[in-house]
Amino acid sequence: MGLENQISVRISDEDMTLLNEYLSKSTEILHKYTVEMSAKDRQRKDKFGDKASLYVSKCIAFAKTNPEFIPGFMELEELEKDYDLTKQMRSLIIKVMQIRDSLTATRALAGFEANRQGNLYYKTVKSAMKMGITNAITIYNELKFRFAGMGKRPKAKPQD
Repeated sequence: MGLENQISVRISDEDMTLLNEYLSKSTEILHKYTVEMSAKDRQRKDKFGDKASLYVSKCIAFAKTNPEFIPGFMELEELEKDYDLTKQMRSLIIKVMQIRDSLTATRALAGFEANRQGNLYYKTVKSAMKMGITNAITIYNELKFRFAGMGKRPKAKPQD
């Protein structure tokens, strides 16, 4: 009887090729609409949340109904374009974040299961090495780096 396996899939080569092509094409399309900024610049300018969005939305509405307050050096059309772009980017960011979260969760689960299975194999090799089986010694020496510097764990104390 094997361990419980919560995920057991492989992405086909064809699907990986398609995914990489779609991601490359998406990146290429987005490149026309996105800018690069240093982390420092982004930190100074990345303050456009829900409150700022509502504020700008109201500014646009008021500017349309009360154009006498629009400064001569300000273009309402540019304000609207910038605001529309923030909404479009937000929509894309949400989709990308959902994909990222799903990919990250899947990788974490697959990695956990792979590591757990690898540990079972390693423990069997380690036992065989302790019995002096030659092939096991070579394998053990190749795999032991994973646990280097970890030392022995203290035994768990029984709970009352």
